[in-house]
Amino acid sequence: MSNMKRLVMTFLMLFVLIGISYGQKKGYNSNFTSVYEIQRYYAINIALLDPIEGEYDVDFSGEYITPLIHDYLDRDNFKIWITCNNNEYTVYVNNGGLKKSRNLRIQSIGETNAYTFFFATTPTRIYLQNLNHFIASLHLNNYSASVFRGKETAASVNILPVYDCIKVYPTMSMYADAVKRQEEEESKPSSWTGTGFALANNHLVTNYHVVEDAKSISILGVNGDFNTQYKASIIASDKINDLAILKVNGVDISTASIPYAVKTTISDVGEEIFVLGYPLTSTMGDEIKLTTGVVSSKTGYRGDVALYQISAPIQPGNSGGPLFDSKGNVIGIVSAKHKDAENVGYAVKSSYLRNLMESSLSSNILPQVNRVATQNLAGKVKSVKNFIYYIVCSSQYQSDMPDKPKTESKPRTTKRPKNFDSDSNISSSEKVYEYPHVATPKSQHLLLESVVLNETETVLTLSAINRYEDGWMNMDKNAFIVANGERYILTKAEGIAISPDKTYFSHRGERKTFKLHFPAIPKYIKSINFFERVDSEWQLLGILLE
Repeated sequence: MSNMKRLVMTFLMLFVLIGISYGQKKGYNSNFTSVYEIQRYYAINIALLDPIEGEYDVDFSGEYITPLIHDYLDRDNFKIWITCNNNEYTVYVNNGGLKKSRNLRIQSIGETNAYTFFFATTPTRIYLQNLNHFIASLHLNNYSASVFRGKETAASVNILPVYDCIKVYPTMSMYADAVKRQEEEESKPSSWTGTGFALANNHLVTNYHVVEDAKSISILGVNGDFNTQYKASIIASDKINDLAILKVNGVDISTASIPYAVKTTISDVGEEIFVLGYPLTSTMGDEIKLTTGVVSSKTGYRGDVALYQISAPIQPGNSGGPLFDSKGNVIGIVSAKHKDAENVGYAVKSSYLRNLMESSLSSNILPQVNRVATQNLAGKVKSVKNFIYYIVCSSQYQSDMPDKPKTESKPRTTKRPKNFDSDSNISSSEKVYEYPHVATPKSQHLLLESVVLNETETVLTLSAINRYEDGWMNMDKNAFIVANGERYILTKAEGIAISPDKTYFSHRGERKTFKLHFPAIPKYIKSINFFERVDSEWQLLGILLE
């Protein structure tokens, strides 16, 4: 497919995104006062923007004609910003600061990508053929010509201004990314399932990937009851090791009745094991399923020490279920299977569940007493099955949840190799603030796209726009953020050269995105400042983290 065809397809798909109520836009301000503020509005609402909204580079030209003179207007280059809310359009200009234009206006023409462009009272029609460029050619009436000249103008004077406008922000890649994100969201299932099992004090454990992105979590099988759904909430999670601790509401799970113990010492290779869970319920039924095998290795995929490799067959829906040893102790939490190998599965070692509990909760919720050790396998299964639960997650809120899930397990993207059916290696304690509010941006050409906080570092993603024909950018090696009065110095930069080296732009108006890495800041911090240097215009003061 040619590049032009790709662009056309992208813009056609963008029209689908735009059919959403403008009232849902975030950060809309009827009186934007800075370029940074308006760019942030574009960025966080890109999927909701009207096709004409954006920042435009304007090449202005025109003619001045009287019965005796035919001259050309002074050529000029400037920017305009167009916003739309509830079908009301505003044009901003940068005249000693961002201000609403008194003379330029825009109106839509029905449900089309055509518009009426006004200078004062003179209209012309424009058509966004590729959504990225339009030309407004006007023949000013007498009143508009008088406004243009700033003085009364004879009716015989003809002024013909031309506004050649190219959208420079949001960029085409930003629109393409928005389309991609929309497609990914639409492809996600509305509901999915997994397995979990009881811990003390109405808690249970499952995999993080089972409950990730769920707006509602319901538990079935409590005390053997599969006709009643109980709501559950996440109280602790570990995305790296794929664990989540939940608490069930509306029912009491007897801690004293839990028949198994959670064993946190390492089991040996060759140890006989069994797995219980609810895989592929639409075709295999709702009854709990048993598989058996052995511990094949004390490490998982590519030597991951957090995992056991097991030979017991597991399927989608087993995720989050218990891995028992031959005595009925829980030694792990089933998490994944190897797609390219027969009967190769993985389970998170129970010691990592203990670590999560100790770092997140004030009391020990791991069952301590094993009352099934002397029973045969059938007896063990009968004793423990009422404490192993069927988890139903939904992308809808509780009142809208379907009675039956549409899919057996949640499809997931992974940062590990494709043949390893598990989740990403980003910390569960990670917090992401997209386009956070900045109280005082010192530069109108630097945009903060996100702040990521985790246990090891703080990452700022920024983008800068080129103002010159042969522009470049770089970052001072001692750039820093300030949190609670303490400086955190830059540790790494991606996408931007460290001074004195330079990263060059390819054309004026190009926007480049880059990342800056700093040491981790305390979790309680609610606001930070960014400085390239104390004398640099690249400063962002009052970045809100809430």
